[in-house]
Amino acid sequence: KKITVISSTNDRALAVSSWLAGGIVRAGAADRERLESLGVRVADASEFGGGIINHDLFLSNPEVQQVVKRAIDRAN
Repeated sequence: KKITVISSTNDRALAVSSWLAGGIVRAGAADRERLESLGVRVADASEFGGGIINHDLFLSNPEVQQVVKRAIDRAN
């Protein structure tokens, strides 16, 4: 079964987390092609960002919520 990562290149929380970890790139901010080469399904939500940190899309954006719901449904 595939893992689904919702990525966002403008997610400030992931940027801070990466910085705190010494530059380790977080999965949600990783290069899409690299993740897909590992067999990971990627949903790029960069264009849907909002708010101060752009990290709450799974709560605030109906389209992203549907991606999450489909991923959960596929897993069951």
